[in-house]
Amino acid sequence: MPCICAREAQSPKKNCNLLIDLMKKYYLLNFKEINERFLSLFDNLSRAELATLFAVSLTAISNWHTGRKKVPWDKLAYAVQSKNVTWDWLLDGRDPKYRY
Repeated sequence: MPCICAREAQSPKKNCNLLIDLMKKYYLLNFKEINERFLSLFDNLSRAELATLFAVSLTAISNWHTGRKKVPWDKLAYAVQSKNVTWDWLLDGRDPKYRY
C-alpha cells in the first residue's frame, strides 16, 4: 500500500513519517477516549472473544476497558481496516465515522 502522503510533491516519505509521528503523539495524549471508540467497534464480542481475536490476555482487554493501558497501534490499524472507520473518528471522534 502506498504512503498516504504519496501525493505530496516534496519528500513524500518524510511527510508520511511526520504524519505518523504526530498521530502517535496525539494517541498518547488521548488514549482513554481512543480506547472507548475502539472497543465500541467490537461491542458484539465478549472480553474472551476480544482476547482471542487480538491474541492478548483477558488482563490486557480489561486494561483497555479501564483505561490503564492503551490499545496497541497495530490493533487500532486492524480496527480501521476491518470496520471501515476513519482514523479521524478513531483518534478524535471527528465525523465521518465510516470511510466511503
